[in-house]
Amino acid sequence: MSDDESARVPPPLVHLPDAVVGPGDTPAPSLFERIGGRLAVESLVDHLYDGIEADPALRPLFPADLTAARLRQQWFFEEWLGGERRFTAHRGSPRLRQRHLPFAISRHSAERWLRHMQTALTASEVDSATASEIMQGLRPLARHFVNTSDE
Repeated sequence: MSDDESARVPPPLVHLPDAVVGPGDTPAPSLFERIGGRLAVESLVDHLYDGIEADPALRPLFPADLTAARLRQQWFFEEWLGGERRFTAHRGSPRLRQRHLPFAISRHSAERWLRHMQTALTASEVDSATASEIMQGLRPLARHFVNTSDE
């Protein structure tokens, strides 16, 4: 790969850190592997978006047709949890705050989104320790998108 090509390849998404492994140790499975891989991420996102679709406070923040949004969210979570870099491959650098700036996101809506994610993790049968670890990483991320007051 030339220097020009490597400059165009975006860095991987910042995701939850994997466990530190010493020399000769077998690496711990990524969160992506621990929740069950791509099919589990797809299920998780389906549960999340089913909740969002039924939420009168959050639904207006999303496009009328959620098909493409669901797919992009699957790519994002797969990569963020340590799987294949599909979001970056299809969408480039995440620039998450910039991508969310056009939407009025209050602290209340961020908290509603987090509750839907917690419900989706439960519905997807992600074990409680792994779900807690995922939520620990998502809370500051969701709150980072807040760009308007609740009033």
